[in-house]
Amino acid sequence: MTDDELKALVASLAVSQAKTDSQLAKTDAQLAKTDAQLAKTDRKLEKIGDMLGAFGRNLGEITEEFFFNSLGVTQTLGGIHYDFMDKNLTRQAGKLTDEFDIVMVNGKDVAIIEVKYKAHRDDLTKLLTKKYTNFKKLFPRSLSD
Repeated sequence: MTDDELKALVASLAVSQAKTDSQLAKTDAQLAKTDAQLAKTDRKLEKIGDMLGAFGRNLGEITEEFFFNSLGVTQTLGGIHYDFMDKNLTRQAGKLTDEFDIVMVNGKDVAIIEVKYKAHRDDLTKLLTKKYTNFKKLFPRSLSD
């Protein structure tokens, strides 16, 4: 390779490098814009998530209030009359804490009502196992009186 050919090659490489550097600068600028847009989108999605969570909590609270008020009219469930009703009853004993949406009590019966806006099969299983077991541990006198 001659000196002139080598100089021409180096010059063409310098031109190519300059084009590459220019393109990389444009790409870096575009990536910075994209990062800024993604951050903005993330903030919006987080806000939407918060709003949907609040909406879901509100639906749950409205549903609980509806059932509590409806049951309170006659305080009867399944043909059994109850003397007392509690809403959002929470109790703690040691490390065990649980909350019961609606509890109805009379002299011999206790009704534990778990209110769901949209119930699933797992909700029933949880009520019949975990919630019932926790209730017996947290309110031992209620079931034996």
